[in-house]
Amino acid sequence: GGFESFSEGCPPFLGVQWSCGQEVAIRAGSWLWAESALSRAPSSSGSRLAALRLSLAWSGERIADALGYGLSQRNNHGISEATALVLLGARFSTAIPAARKWLRIGAGALEQLIPDQFAADGWYIQHSFNYLRLALDQLVLAQRALRLMNRPVSPPSGNLVVAGARLLLSLCDGDTGEVPNHGANDGAYVLPLSTARFRDVRPTLTAAASTFGIALPADISPSLETLAWLRAETPAVARRRTIPRLDSGPSGWAHAVAEGARVFARAGDYSSRPGHLDALHVDVWIDGRPVATDAGSYRYSAKPPWNNALAAEEVHNSLTLDGYPQAVRGPRFLWLGLPRAVVRGATQNRGTIVIQLENLSWRRHGVVHRRRCEVGRAGVSIVDEIETPAGSDLAFALHWLIDGTGGQEDLVVRCSIPCDVSITRGSEGSVLGWISEAYGVKRSGTSVRVTGRVTGAPVRIATGFGDRRRVDLLEALVRSTDPLA
Repeated sequence: GGFESFSEGCPPFLGVQWSCGQEVAIRAGSWLWAESALSRAPSSSGSRLAALRLSLAWSGERIADALGYGLSQRNNHGISEATALVLLGARFSTAIPAARKWLRIGAGALEQLIPDQFAADGWYIQHSFNYLRLALDQLVLAQRALRLMNRPVSPPSGNLVVAGARLLLSLCDGDTGEVPNHGANDGAYVLPLSTARFRDVRPTLTAAASTFGIALPADISPSLETLAWLRAETPAVARRRTIPRLDSGPSGWAHAVAEGARVFARAGDYSSRPGHLDALHVDVWIDGRPVATDAGSYRYSAKPPWNNALAAEEVHNSLTLDGYPQAVRGPRFLWLGLPRAVVRGATQNRGTIVIQLENLSWRRHGVVHRRRCEVGRAGVSIVDEIETPAGSDLAFALHWLIDGTGGQEDLVVRCSIPCDVSITRGSEGSVLGWISEAYGVKRSGTSVRVTGRVTGAPVRIATGFGDRRRVDLLEALVRSTDPLA
């Protein structure tokens, strides 16, 4: 079988399959599921089960041996490895002398990792919703094992996990189960207890809600498959989420939902390594259809131009300025410097929501970039204002990645100065115009770039989606003297 061929070809501690503690941890978790589900199968002979138990024990030794490196990453590696030590420690607590130590070390590590990696508003340290899902899935497994051993995570840590789940709940589309494709997305999915699509996070939300005592809104259906696998109780039901609604957090994010329109905006002041350079990035949906979207990741390592190219600021729905990058790319996943941005305000007045953002990365150069997003029944309008020091002459580019082939048919742009508009549909020679919703998979979209030069006086660019594409409104927005902030 597959397990036997793996064990023969990849002995413990030898080969690349044992070089990464997180890989060992995720594999051990899968083996534990297999042991539980298949232990009574006719093919599960005593010798095969003994070999599986031996491999699980070696996995615990491997993870414990170099846990410090996984913790030093300050990301999902540490969460995964600590969770595996909890699971393996609980599994072998009466059979292996070291197992109780694994359990103690893993539980203690989680009490350090959770407050380091989860903000009070639920934002995750890796600035990625797929990695947030991965962390939540692992913590569901850890908490369920720790409860069996009468040592659940502490209430303060549990509250932070609940905040992360509630953040995903606030962003989850009730019809599709999808959240914005924001940040790094390597396709990681460590608790696939459902036949739902990869982008559907309702299984994760169901598991987290049942495990940590969270009520699911009435418009988000629980995953019955997930509940059956976990032998878990159906989560409590909360009232249906209202429309319009506005959610935001001090970590630098805002989510606005109105009748027929929706916007997610990111403007954070980073204190940890970014996955993507996406200051002031926004996603836009009209009538439930994604229009302006995040590109995703596609590949971390590949031949040019696909070497983690979708992490660059040029492919996000924001503005770039020649000579002033948000940060400089270093080796592998390292960025030299941390971007800075802030949500200046997020307000709701009846059916209209306004989100105000500012990019702080360029402030030290005397450059100001503000963005105002208005979301209402008629659609979405976004105004960008950029101002540079007197006497300067800098080229800028405003980029929109459109989910489809419509290009300018899905938006209208007006500028306060002469600007050029170029349209690029996904082609192999360019990283523009591509959308990746799962690792190693991409599909063609449309890249719209608005370019011009700013010479000190403020420049405004107004972009309209939905019915707010009316030209007279956009013309008024770019000519207005009202301040954006």
